[in-house]
Amino acid sequence: MSGLIYAESFDDYTEAKKASYVMGGLSFHTDYGIHGRGMRVGDAAGTGAYIDLPMPSPIYFMTGFAFRINTAGGGDLQMTRHFTSSAGYIGLFYDAASQRLDLSIKVSSASNTHLYTPGGSVLLNKWHYVEYWMRPSTGSQGYAVLALNGEVRATLGPFDYFVNPDMYRIGGPGGDDVDSMDIDDIYISNYDYADYTDDPPFLSPIEVVPLLPTGNGNSSDLVGQDADSTDNYQNVDEQDPDDGTTYNGSDTEGDKDTYAFADLTGSPEIKGLFVTQNAAKTDSGAKFIRPVIRIGGVDYAGDSHALDTDYNTVEVPYEVSPATAVAFTAAEINGAEFGSEIRDS
Repeated sequence: MSGLIYAESFDDYTEAKKASYVMGGLSFHTDYGIHGRGMRVGDAAGTGAYIDLPMPSPIYFMTGFAFRINTAGGGDLQMTRHFTSSAGYIGLFYDAASQRLDLSIKVSSASNTHLYTPGGSVLLNKWHYVEYWMRPSTGSQGYAVLALNGEVRATLGPFDYFVNPDMYRIGGPGGDDVDSMDIDDIYISNYDYADYTDDPPFLSPIEVVPLLPTGNGNSSDLVGQDADSTDNYQNVDEQDPDDGTTYNGSDTEGDKDTYAFADLTGSPEIKGLFVTQNAAKTDSGAKFIRPVIRIGGVDYAGDSHALDTDYNTVEVPYEVSPATAVAFTAAEINGAEFGSEIRDS
C-alpha cells in the first residue's frame, strides 16, 4: 500500500511544474474554481486544452476532483482518459443525453464495460465531485469503483484488464471531448484495491488548501537575496513563485530554514499534506533538498530530492504526522513549522 502522490488546488500557481504536460488554451481563474482558482479545459473554440498528470507506479490508482461541465457537446464526451495505446484504456465520459457519468473500461481489444452514475445525477453548470479507483490486472484480479459526491455508485470486479496505463489526461483536443469543463481540488493516490476491497478509501469531496509562510521559525540558517538571514520567510511567501527573484539558499550541508505558516480555518479533518519546495541549485555538482517539519520542538526531516539548475517544484506527501504516526490534526498543523534543509546527498 502506498498513498497520496499528487494534489492540486491551482491556488499556488505551480500546476505547470507538477504536470507531465500542458497543451492548448488551458486557462485558470477564480471564476473556474469552487474554492478559489480553478482550471478550464476542453475543445471549445478550438483550444484543445488539456493537462497530463503523473501516474503512480505500480499502477494502482485512485483519483478525485471537483468538476463543473459548462458545455458538453453531443453524445458521450470524454472528461479524462488513462492509456498506453488505443488497444486498452480507461475513460471517464459525460453522457449528455442522460446527464450522468460513464467510467468506460476496455477490458479486451474489442469490448468496453461501463460503470454509470444514475441518470440526471450530473447537471450542467453545477459543481460535483467524482472519484474513481482502478486496479489493472492481467490475472483476473482487476477492480474498478466509481463514486460521485462521496457516494459509491458502481463497482466492477474481479475482471481481466490487459494494459497498465501510464497517461492521465484531463480534457482533450477532439470533437469527442467535453467542450468546456472547470476543474478544482484534484488528488491522485496509489492505494492497492486488494488492501481495501470492502472499504475503498475515497477521500470524499475535499478541498486542497495552500498555506503560505507568515513568520520565521526556529531555524534561519539560509541567506536571502538580500544577503542576510533576517525575516527569511518574506523571501518565500509569495503565492505565485518568482523563481529566484527572491530566495533563501546555502551551499552548506545541514543548513535549514523553518517557517511559521498561516492557520487552517476551523477544525477540518486532515487527509494528508504536502510540503512544497520550489527550488534550484547554483552548484555545478550534485545538490539536494529535503523537507523539514517541526512539531513540538522536534525537527523531522524527510527524504532528499536532487535539484536542477532550473527551478522545479518538489512536493513531498505526508499522510500521517511524523511525530505521532497517525493522521494530522488541524491544531497540530497550525502549531507546526515547515521548511527545507540543504543536503549533499
